[in-house]
This record gives sequence, C-alpha cells and structure tokens, in this order.
Amino acid sequence: MKKFLLGLSIGLMLSIPIGAHAQIASMIGKVVDGVFPVKVNGNSIENSAIVIEGTSYLPVRAMGDALGMDVSFNADLGIELKSKGGSALTSQEQKDQATRSKTIQDLSARITVLMNQENEVNAIIQPYEMDYYMINGKSSKKEKDGAYFEAVKKRDEIKKELDELNQKLNAVIKEQNDFAESKRQQILQQP
Repeated sequence: MKKFLLGLSIGLMLSIPIGAHAQIASMIGKVVDGVFPVKVNGNSIENSAIVIEGTSYLPVRAMGDALGMDVSFNADLGIELKSKGGSALTSQEQKDQATRSKTIQDLSARITVLMNQENEVNAIIQPYEMDYYMINGKSSKKEKDGAYFEAVKKRDEIKKELDELNQKLNAVIKEQNDFAESKRQQILQQP
C-alpha cells in the first residue's frame, strides 16, 4: 500500500509540470499568418503586431508605452498594465462613458428605423411626384389624393425627427470625443 501511494504521489508530481508546460507551449509551432504595423492615435509604434490563426497579438510593452501606461510583469500574476498617475477613469467617468455609449447605440438604432420608414413612405410618394407614368401605353399624370398627402405629411414628420436625432447624436459624439481628447491631453502632460 505504501508503494502504491508513493507511486501515485510521484506520478501526480510529474504530471503537473507537464500540464503547465503544455499550456505555455501551445503557441510554439504555430504559423504566423501576418505581421502588421501598429498605430496608436496616428503614431506608429516601433514593434509590429502578428496574426496567428486569425488572432492579433500586440507587443504589450510598446502598446503600454504608447498609451501612457506602466507595464509590469510578475511570474505569478502575469503582465499588468496600469494608468500612470491620475489618468485612470473615475467611477463617475466610467458611468458617463457607459451612458454616452448607450445613448449613441439607442440613437443610431432609432435613426436606422426612421430611415427604413422614410424609404417606405418615399415608395408611396414617388409615383405621385413623377410628372408622368405609363398606363396602357399612354402617358398620364397621377392625381395627388389623400394617400399622397398623408404620405408627404408622414415623410415630413420622419425628416424632422431624423434631423433632431442626428443633432442629438452629433452632440453626444462630440461630447465623447471631447472627453477622450481631454484624457489624452492629461496623459501627454504627465512626466
């Protein structure tokens, strides 16, 4: 029984390092599909990214430096990126960012729906607004009736709402861009 337990213990100890080695070695022997330059805010970084099986792998240290972040390595914890100084987003800034992103998504979705409705209404209006169309080989002007005027009214309402939504969307996008630029300036001003 003692020999059995001793053998089992030795077997377990030998299998653990092999399993850990198998995880690390999983990228060994993989074919690099491509090497690509990397730009951060329009500026190229010195190291390139590689693509293996459709996944991009970025140079962590170069990316961290380009983004103004501290990069550290700990054998137990792995690689860690930290914002330098006070450039990390506060809890309120994160909430504001999430709110703006959600607003942009909602406005974009509503704009898409309205554009589809506008296309449907325009399909109704179009025959009325053409000067002439053919009926049994003869040119004839289609008389504008209640359906036409209703469709025109609906189109005008849709256009008005689309204009309002586009103005809101542009304002939120500007706010998002202004915030991103202010954070970028904070990072650039740090020593």
